[in-house]
This record gives sequence, structure tokens and C-alpha cells, in this order.
Amino acid sequence: MWPRDAAGQWIELFDPASSGGQGARDYFTENNGMMFNWHVRHDLSGLFELMGGRSCAEKKLDELFRNGTGCQARRFGPLLQGCLQAAVQE
Repeated sequence: MWPRDAAGQWIELFDPASSGGQGARDYFTENNGMMFNWHVRHDLSGLFELMGGRSCAEKKLDELFRNGTGCQARRFGPLLQGCLQAAVQE
């Protein structure tokens, strides 16, 4: 997920884990760009393809678990982890 400004231009120098003020939420509601990257539960195969294939998606997922979500509260981490682990094992 990558936000656009009011004029429809892509936000430059955007970091999905930390851009956008406290909790990285100036551009998103209730989460940040890093977490919303994975919110395509209806078509995970399509998401993996857009990420460069299954192995690239697995690397991104490993990175997410290794480096964290960027969310200060981290209350969504266990839920996301369970959903994605099940999807990757399909």
C-alpha cells in the first residue's frame, strides 16, 4: 500500500512501517502501510504474484516478523501472523 496526496500524487520517500507521524497513521486508519500490504485475504495468490512470486512474498513475510510491523501497540501482530502463516502454507 502506498498513499497519494490530495492532488493524487504518490507520497515520496514513503516508508510503509514508519512514515506518517505517530504510529505511521497519517495516511491510513487503524494500521500502517506495512500491515495493509497483507490485507488482500480474498486473493493471496494474486498478491504473491504482484510481490514477485511466492518466494519473494515469503521473504517479505519473514522480514515483517523479523523487523516488526512498525505499529507501537502491536496488538494486531498475532492475528496477522496466524492468517499469513496459514496462507503461505497453502
